[in-house]
Amino acid sequence: MSDDLKPTVILGGGIIGLSTAYYLALAEQDRKSQSAHAPTQGSIIVVDPSTAICSGASGQNEGVIGTTGFKNEVEALAKLSYDLFAAIASENDGHERFGYSSLKIHAVFSHGYDPSNPKLPLPVVKQVELSDLPKWLKPRSTWQAGLISNGSDAAIVNPRKFCDFLKEECENLGVQLMLNSTATKVHTEPDSLAFSSVDIQTKDDSSTINVPCQNLVISAGSWSDRIFKSLFPSAEFHIPMTERQPAQSWLRRRETDKEKMGTDGKQVWLNPALEGQQDLHLSTSGYGVLFAAGSFADSDPPPPLPADVLPSPEEVEELKRLVSKYTHFGEHSQGLISSGRAYMSRTTNDLPLIMKIPWKELFPSVALSSAPSRGGLFFNFGHYLDGFTLGPGSGKVLTAMIRGKKTSIDTGPFTLFE
Repeated sequence: MSDDLKPTVILGGGIIGLSTAYYLALAEQDRKSQSAHAPTQGSIIVVDPSTAICSGASGQNEGVIGTTGFKNEVEALAKLSYDLFAAIASENDGHERFGYSSLKIHAVFSHGYDPSNPKLPLPVVKQVELSDLPKWLKPRSTWQAGLISNGSDAAIVNPRKFCDFLKEECENLGVQLMLNSTATKVHTEPDSLAFSSVDIQTKDDSSTINVPCQNLVISAGSWSDRIFKSLFPSAEFHIPMTERQPAQSWLRRRETDKEKMGTDGKQVWLNPALEGQQDLHLSTSGYGVLFAAGSFADSDPPPPLPADVLPSPEEVEELKRLVSKYTHFGEHSQGLISSGRAYMSRTTNDLPLIMKIPWKELFPSVALSSAPSRGGLFFNFGHYLDGFTLGPGSGKVLTAMIRGKKTSIDTGPFTLFE
């Protein structure tokens, strides 16, 4: 098999899509540097309907990276992704460029530590004193505290700045970004089991551009299923995603009390200590930002586009109230940087889909004489709460698949087909 990259179109400009483009472009650069006779680099195009990259959950999360609390099937992917984040930060002055720093994680409880508590998102390493909690938290005297990570296996970044870093790196490596654009049709080669091109409709001038494509990647988070159905209406298999996708409201505030904030990241999960359905986790970073997030309503179908997702005023106000109640920062909104609502791509078994789709599943009525000789359709979505954390690892793994190489981890749990 030739190592040269075929023209690749990636649908989705969040951290999963950008990471895939980044590692594909790096692999191409490395291949070309090792051979004076290497073929011309295949094009890599990232297509997104929004006017900016990472307009959904990728740019709106708290930027937490870690290796704990994952299902057994995901542990190797989480470790790979964590190591890739650390390598990127080490090689690119990550603390300065995108706020990379270690993260200490706690949880608090109102009725004692119970490892089976469904409101506890991550396993506790040991129980600690309330005095071990961040200075900005206002703990109740009846609470108990647990340590989830001491910072050796968790970190935090500014998600927007990290996404911007990936965008810049991709462009420097020759990746083309087509924003405010949508894929409308996939063309196949006559008498061949391969894609030939994709039609891209641009909203700026309402024109349609046909671009070469032999590798097509869908990495559009909660919108991936809709994209797949629109491009492959004859496919008969079902993507195990529900129509209603989970969402959380969030706010980000600038805090100037450096003594309380500290220089490293801190996160506290309050869920186990809160009554009823209240859901809240708080984090602070070395770059002076408080992030609060919670889920206060049932999931619902995402709107047509990520840009159509609007904040829920009621939920943002509830977050402000909870921040005032449980921190020393108060509820004044003068420091409010941004707020919003983010949808998270979730499969029915809570495992991501990182896979190549068999040709026969896309076109069941077509008689197959042989397997596709090159290219195909690839999935990279369904990461639920951990899309940001698993982004680089997922991009690296799918890069190996696209290039026909052996992956560094077992990807069996992330496929729908044998």
